[in-house]
Amino acid sequence: MGANTIPNKLLQANDRFGSVDDGNDLTFSGDTTFSGDTTFSGTVNALAAVIDAGASTTLTVAQSGSLVLLNSSDVVTLPAASAGVFYKFLAQTVATQGPRIDPNGSEVINLQGTDLTGGNYAEAAAIGDTLTLYSDGAKWWTIHGTGTWTYEGA
Repeated sequence: MGANTIPNKLLQANDRFGSVDDGNDLTFSGDTTFSGDTTFSGTVNALAAVIDAGASTTLTVAQSGSLVLLNSSDVVTLPAASAGVFYKFLAQTVATQGPRIDPNGSEVINLQGTDLTGGNYAEAAAIGDTLTLYSDGAKWWTIHGTGTWTYEGA
């Protein structure tokens, strides 16, 4: 089937866009914001942003949902815990120390069932280690992890 592309200016120009159902795919390009009750049916495809962490990176809430690539001794600092924010981390290379994930200030990371002491970090031990962290607004929870992650104070 074909695809319909609707530029953002058209969407912004109309108070009510209404419904599109002509049997074709619908594509939005650029920054698109939906507000109010919005319903999608069928398959919704969204690509996650990929962040190459670098030596010292502080993530933002706006980067929620991103895949964060960790290398060697990268240090990534999480933003303040905010309900619904999540990130997936992938260790591409490791060093004697790191890469590691630091909480914001004295916030807590629950690493695979263990609450770390407030402010303590989680550290990848091997190439290919993954960790998905989700915030409930009070602390960061591991919702999926592979490999061996160590933590400060262990």
